[in-house]
Amino acid sequence: MLAFYLTPAEIKLGLEVIVGVAPLIGADSFFLQVSGLKFEYNKNGGLLDMVTKVWLGDEETGYEETPLDTSKANNQLIRCAANLYIAQMLSVVGSYGIEITIKDENGDPIENLGEAIVDMDPEKGGIQELKLWRTLIDHVKSLPAKDGELPKIPERYNGPLGRMIRK
Repeated sequence: MLAFYLTPAEIKLGLEVIVGVAPLIGADSFFLQVSGLKFEYNKNGGLLDMVTKVWLGDEETGYEETPLDTSKANNQLIRCAANLYIAQMLSVVGSYGIEITIKDENGDPIENLGEAIVDMDPEKGGIQELKLWRTLIDHVKSLPAKDGELPKIPERYNGPLGRMIRK
């Protein structure tokens, strides 16, 4: 897993890839799974102008009432996490005119993605890289379970969570 920062405008561009670019070029590999936000989009909008609103939050604690300011003037840095494949893909979409720059907490571009690796145990020497599969296992293990039984996956995961709202 990598941790890095993006501006709200860059996050919006990443969402535009999901609803506009990926279907256009027939590339399922450009589909991003998002958490920590939900967004509204209009399929009739222009290319790279379909996403109309973005809210930060989650299903458990709720979403912010006011949509995120995704204008280029907003230089707020939002912490993001992704696996190496997705992080590398962000540079690939640059060939489609989509400028997304992975940054550190100070807003400086990260040239070497190895610098963004999440270390599970910074006290140990070297890097104990956090893997995406490990986060899933840890989450499932944190769910309630009766003695001797597997954890119960909440019903809400039986279908879409409504993070992508088509208008």
